[in-house]
Amino acid sequence: MFKSNSSGVANKMHGSVTPLGSHVSIDGDVEIAGDVTLTGRIAGSLRCRALVVEPDGELQGFAVCDSIVIFGTVIGQIYANTITLKGGCTVEGEAYHQQLILENDAYFEGKSRRHEDPKSLADFEDDPR
Repeated sequence: MFKSNSSGVANKMHGSVTPLGSHVSIDGDVEIAGDVTLTGRIAGSLRCRALVVEPDGELQGFAVCDSIVIFGTVIGQIYANTITLKGGCTVEGEAYHQQLILENDAYFEGKSRRHEDPKSLADFEDDPR
């Protein structure tokens, strides 16, 4: 379904994509109505429609999305209908999802929970940072 490089994934996303490049470092809460491609770093909370964490991208905190594809590093909590962990990624924390896809060589350490509406479980007020 997706190409092995992350740019193929971005092409499958809906509408416009907000790139958060390698020169971007955000400490705090971010909410974007559309899709996000992350090659930079976020320490905090992120809400968006779809998220691709590129191989050099890093999210430490809390993500709420319809879908998330991870090539890079995520440490924290993920709430998404579909979570895809690509080979070579690192995920440590909690994953709440309808569907979890793990490729060979994906590293996942933490708790995984299936839920019919995982985004409803997310609450920025409970962000453990």
